Amino acid sequence: MLAWNVINAPSTENRSGLTQTQQRGEYLVNNLEHCGTCHTPRNLTQGLDKDRYLSGAPLGKWFAPNITPDNDTGIGRWSEMDIVTYLRTGTLDKRAYAGGPMAEAVAHSTRYLTDEDLIAMADYLKVVPAIKTDDYLIPVNVSRLPQPVSNSIIYDLLEQKDYLAHAKTNIANSSNNSGLNSNSPKDLYLIHCASCHGVDGYAQPDARYASIVGLSSIRRVKPDALIGVITFGAKGAFNTAPKMPGFSEDLSPIQIANITNYVRVKFGGLPSSDVSAADVTRVIKEKKLAIKNKPKLVFSIITQRPSTIRILT
Repeated sequence: MLAWNVINAPSTENRSGLTQTQQRGEYLVNNLEHCGTCHTPRNLTQGLDKDRYLSGAPLGKWFAPNITPDNDTGIGRWSEMDIVTYLRTGTLDKRAYAGGPMAEAVAHSTRYLTDEDLIAMADYLKVVPAIKTDDYLIPVNVSRLPQPVSNSIIYDLLEQKDYLAHAKTNIANSSNNSGLNSNSPKDLYLIHCASCHGVDGYAQPDARYASIVGLSSIRRVKPDALIGVITFGAKGAFNTAPKMPGFSEDLSPIQIANITNYVRVKFGGLPSSDVSAADVTRVIKEKKLAIKNKPKLVFSIITQRPSTIRILT
């Protein structure tokens, strides 16, 4: 632990030239919220790679995205109020939805911060060095995003239930007539996903089901994050939000690939998507290997008691 501290602590240095508000934001981001713990890649000693500060890093079965102000691969197109809204609520309409470890960060920490602290964090994040990575976001093509099936179906559970029942009946009849189980991307989505995310992707806000229309996670050039969510599931930022189950035991790699492609095109507005069963298999193996080999991060906390050191693992 002493050797690790000599090499890696402090992990960040205070920048000069910041306003008082940005200095407060730097303190919050680097010390109290520990944003770099997830969003900064690590070096060979498992310390933070300062040259790639907040540029995104793998996190077990998750990937913490680039949160530097790069326009194409980070959050450069987010306004300061966008950042504040996301940290307060865990959602940003047609752009982002906090899941997994980020949902925990919102649920247990950032939603309780004062407006002044959130504004300070946002102000600081807008001035950190922008870093461009190879996992860029495909811009939203609003004209390609779906419109609700009706004006009321997003909020009317009975209307959505009736729509799904009719759709599933048509799917069952089609499968029986052909003698095959349907692997149609749309059918797979309606059977396994639409009861929560809605037939049109807008879900049911009153029930805290996540709208997936336009989300950044389905518009990244690398589909790994979306594959991971479909495969392993996700938990929202609030206890009242339903937890999404994983489908690794229920669906084959080709079925997960078909749903991934359907979601990226239908709800992400992408012109095309070519995720294959091999891509799904690769992501599953990588995520399982990452979880198995994830190193234990050891934090030493020196208490105020004389000659007492507590080690937490």
